[in-house]
Amino acid sequence: MNREEFISELRESLNGNVSREVIEDTISYYNDYIRDAINNGASEEEVLGALGRGSFIAKTIIEANNKKETVHKTRSEDNNSEKGFHAEFNDDGTADIKYGKFKLSSWYGKVFIILAAVLLIGVIFAVIAGLFAIIINVILPIALLLVVIWIIVYVVKMIIK
Repeated sequence: MNREEFISELRESLNGNVSREVIEDTISYYNDYIRDAINNGASEEEVLGALGRGSFIAKTIIEANNKKETVHKTRSEDNNSEKGFHAEFNDDGTADIKYGKFKLSSWYGKVFIILAAVLLIGVIFAVIAGLFAIIINVILPIALLLVVIWIIVYVVKMIIK
């Protein structure tokens, strides 16, 4: 096997199993590795014999890449699902809006949002009504007292005339 056959076998084995970027990085790495080993005095046969088959190297790269993606997805899912609001974008172009693991864009999420809004509006009205009640309880007696005083003054003025 020569360098071109090795690189071709490696590329074909990786194709469709990892991203284009991983394929190009791997091919570039092994081309550089082979060139450097030959420049340091090794023959092409020795270098390729030491490396083994391109398909075996590709299998190792594919497995390592899949494990890395799985760990990355698991960690990012764990981090995102535990913290605040985030969106997950679907293949059909829609997005699932979530708070932690709670999916707000589902029917129960929408019901929850509506109930929370109704509760918030109810609390606001209750606070306003409570303030109004306090004001009425303080101002109404004072107003009634002022009306009574005004009536007394009016009556006294009428009697004096």
